[in-house]
Amino acid sequence: MTAKRVQSADLILASEKDHVVKIAAISPAAYRRTFTLPEFCERIPSDPLANGRAFAEWMTDLSTGRRAGDYLHSAVPEVADPTGQPQRRFEAATVGIEELCAAVVDVLSLSF
Repeated sequence: MTAKRVQSADLILASEKDHVVKIAAISPAAYRRTFTLPEFCERIPSDPLANGRAFAEWMTDLSTGRRAGDYLHSAVPEVADPTGQPQRRFEAATVGIEELCAAVVDVLSLSF
């Protein structure tokens, strides 16, 4: 991750809270548009992207209530890491990630 990439991104999705914190350390302004993948997907139903709504405005609204200082100690969902687990755990993690990515694609396609 480079500062240039972080600063130019409209949305950054990470696996773990620690990743979000590290990205925010590179660019504090990026915190409001950086989420764990499951966290982002949980926030979508409460504030779906409506046709004609500006993406930047939507991202600001989605991040409402998130405080960087509390983030590591909050109950933010993360992608399960199947390292050291049986093959079926890897398969389940893959299916879970695919489902979350499909939800992201569905909501982001509304902005085009």
